[in-house]
Amino acid sequence: MSEAEAQAAGGQDNTGATAVAEPAAPATGLGTGTAGTENNDGLGSAPQATTPQAPESYNLTMPEGSKLGETAVADISELAKSMGLSNENAQALLNGRNETLNGFLETEKTQWTAEQAKWADEQRADPEIGGQGGAEYDANLAMANQVISKFGSEKLVADLKRTGMGNYPELVRAFVRIGKAMTAEDDVILGGPSGGKTGPVNPEDVLYPKG
Repeated sequence: MSEAEAQAAGGQDNTGATAVAEPAAPATGLGTGTAGTENNDGLGSAPQATTPQAPESYNLTMPEGSKLGETAVADISELAKSMGLSNENAQALLNGRNETLNGFLETEKTQWTAEQAKWADEQRADPEIGGQGGAEYDANLAMANQVISKFGSEKLVADLKRTGMGNYPELVRAFVRIGKAMTAEDDVILGGPSGGKTGPVNPEDVLYPKG
């Protein structure tokens, strides 16, 4: 065999060895990065929590009998929008504010009623107002009311009833003192030439406003 033939034969053997030694390409889906990513996405990833989206506009309902102001719905809607709340959560926020206001108003009413009862007891126990009780107490209240009717305006009377201050012992005592300071000759409290009002006076008209 010539040297050229030997070299040609040797080249063919080397080429064949190289072809045999070259590893086969891996099967798709087993060792590729794409397959690994798909497996991680499908098996190892934690589920994503869904957050309610804030609507473009809210449809909120004012609780029945609510004493919230006219702008309450608009105010809550604006607040809910800034917080990214759903319509359901915004309605819950509105309901909560209404309940808070109701609780506050109920507390105020309870305290006001208790204060009125306390003032009434103090009036009766006061020697200048309650006197000996019974008829004397009623007469003093009637005198205080006549002073208010004579010198006070209609707005004063209305405010005394509205606020309950007509029961305030210090104020009642002052009106009683004014009445007692008037003499029969002045004819101011009992009416007459000076233009005073006549007729029976109900002591409860001012000093016991209906709450």
